[in-house]
Amino acid sequence: MDFWYKKIGPDYVEPAFRLAREADPNAILILNDDHNEGRQTQGNIKITDAMYEFVKKLKNSGVPIDAVGMQMHLLGPFAYEKRRAPKKEKVIANMKRFAELGIDIYVTEFDVNLTDIPGTQSEKWAFQAKVYGDMLQACLEVPACKSFSVFGISDCFSWYNVCDGCLNLPNAEPLPFDRNFNPKLAYYAMHDVLAEK
Repeated sequence: MDFWYKKIGPDYVEPAFRLAREADPNAILILNDDHNEGRQTQGNIKITDAMYEFVKKLKNSGVPIDAVGMQMHLLGPFAYEKRRAPKKEKVIANMKRFAELGIDIYVTEFDVNLTDIPGTQSEKWAFQAKVYGDMLQACLEVPACKSFSVFGISDCFSWYNVCDGCLNLPNAEPLPFDRNFNPKLAYYAMHDVLAEK
């Protein structure tokens, strides 16, 4: 719950979008959140469905919302599922559901935390690569998915471990390049998905 929600309640979103459109008619207005990538666990089913209904209400009220942002910090400490990645088919179905409301989808902060994933480093990186590849494929299979952005480049500069107030998870290794800026399997998985397109 953010500052404005606490002070005003959910009603602040509608005027915020209207004022933003007034200020810049060409801006892409995105409602960005996390745990909204698909209907997988009880926790994110609740969040995803609530966001869907909220966006539907905004659209029906003529609020100028252009897109939904899906942060996708997967398997992180705040995730509802710490060892099982979202299923590609469920993410695609959810993206299509939002697209049917007449909005686009932006994957805004993608990373895959490996802290709780068992196995050798090679096994963890192979698991991570599959998740990167599957989620990028999901985005590419839905025409309304306009962007897929990773939340950093190298594991040596991750919000999981290198910043004031970070989560202090040194084994998260969430990004496509390792601590020495060498490409990991996740990088090659994305490369291969894009090469196929």
